Amino acid sequence: MEITMTQVKIVNICAFLSPVIVLVGGCSGDPNGNSEIALAGSPAHIAFHGKSFTWRRTLSSSNTRAASTDSNVVVHEDPFINREKEVTYQASLSELSDAAYAEKLRAVLILNGNEYLADEVPSLAEVSRIRANLESIRGDPSPGPLKTAAVMPDGFAGETLEIHRSPLYSDNRQLQPHNIYPGSTQAYVQTGCPPPNDHNQNCVTECSATLIGPNTALAAAHCFFDPPTQAWLDFKLGRTGLDIFDSPAYSAQFNCFAIAFANAFTTDSSQTSVWDFAVIDFTNCADNPVPASGYMGYWKNISLGSNSVVWATGYPFLSANCFHEQLCGMSGTASGSGSYWLSGNVFVSRGQSGTSLYFEDASHNYYSIGNVVATTTSASYTRKLDSTVYSFLHSYSDPVRFP
Repeated sequence: MEITMTQVKIVNICAFLSPVIVLVGGCSGDPNGNSEIALAGSPAHIAFHGKSFTWRRTLSSSNTRAASTDSNVVVHEDPFINREKEVTYQASLSELSDAAYAEKLRAVLILNGNEYLADEVPSLAEVSRIRANLESIRGDPSPGPLKTAAVMPDGFAGETLEIHRSPLYSDNRQLQPHNIYPGSTQAYVQTGCPPPNDHNQNCVTECSATLIGPNTALAAAHCFFDPPTQAWLDFKLGRTGLDIFDSPAYSAQFNCFAIAFANAFTTDSSQTSVWDFAVIDFTNCADNPVPASGYMGYWKNISLGSNSVVWATGYPFLSANCFHEQLCGMSGTASGSGSYWLSGNVFVSRGQSGTSLYFEDASHNYYSIGNVVATTTSASYTRKLDSTVYSFLHSYSDPVRFP
């Protein structure tokens, strides 16, 4: 994740932003539209993917603000993983009863400009299966029509954007094909800022996400919600296939979606990043980006050896070899780090929060194995796509994709 602000030199450091759904613009694909996702039930009680939800609050009307295009920006820091806190918190989770763990999994939903809370928690039988975390399951990818549409950007034509190249560090990330699979599955997401800067239209939070099903993307919850202020970050812009130098722009813009995540993210994020994942659902949206972009597969509970090669791309704000709003990434190695994490030497930075760490098998199929959350001074950390994350994908997005 990354926050940028134009013409402002000092801004509060953004901590975790939690999972929410903002439906901005119309499902017709018109960013100025007012259509909403059709739902069963009344405004106070809705049904979403067969689950019942109760209304909690309406989001700020400022979520209709236009995306910021000002290139004069200031970078905000992402939170770092605190390993000592993580170990302590994960130990406390293991001591919870299944009923208490089920309450952690109660879903929050943002849809049509409103926040909802799930009426029910997972059954004890389902929680027992989730906590056992035994199965390794794959969902097959679909390249879509962009598999052979390789058109690399023309290069660094905009010398005025030199400000966005980082003199502060050296990294091995390189420009990636943004409009050919699998790069086309990577989404750029722009939201607003938490209070007190939530009314500043030039203050933005930038993140990445990955399309992993015909109606589904995997992202980081902290890109949409700020637990310290309990504020949702206004959605401004979502695009796949983005490159700032494309003219005319290739990228497909989406404005219609819903987001679900665990309520524990809103209460426990000061102690852990375990709950920092979000499911984005495009069901019934006319501007669904997946048909044009394709999607990666997913691999639940992948077992990685110490030298397993993985990739992370996305839209970093600063990179030694890519400009702002260009798809950038690198390969590296990763391995399991405890029950919830994959750690490795794949360099990531602000703006890449939410993108997938992904694996390529011998048949050149690409699988998301988790979403990038944060870093330490020595490694990047990815929230493993385990049974907990999988249960949200299954419950709050395309049921055909996640049987």
